[in-house]
Amino acid sequence: MVKKIFVELEAIAKINSDYNGDFNIINHDETLKEILGYLSDSYDVVVFSCVREIHRLLITDYLIENDIRCDDLFLRRDNDYTKANELRLEFIVDEFKGDEEKAVDGTLFVCCNNERAVEDLRERGFKVFQTDWG
Repeated sequence: MVKKIFVELEAIAKINSDYNGDFNIINHDETLKEILGYLSDSYDVVVFSCVREIHRLLITDYLIENDIRCDDLFLRRDNDYTKANELRLEFIVDEFKGDEEKAVDGTLFVCCNNERAVEDLRERGFKVFQTDWG
């Protein structure tokens, strides 16, 4: 079984969004993009975000135009109000049919920029790299 790498979109790209639904991607991290490019030949790369599904086309176009390779893209369903930390974990575990132990074993690493999510995922046994746009 090929291990998976889960990368939060916000760890790759600086995003500007508001509660009115306005959304745009400002720029991306070239180093992380390069690393994912190398790893995508050997591992499945899954990009995920708590951004709503309605923005899928914009995000997909951005990933393609900037040659950010991924095997799958998971986004929040439009009417889903699950807490962001729970949703992040759900994206990962659901990829392993709801089995958290298999998810931990089948994940090479997770890349995330949210401090609370990083702590939660590490406590559950995931290897997590934290990014910072500071």
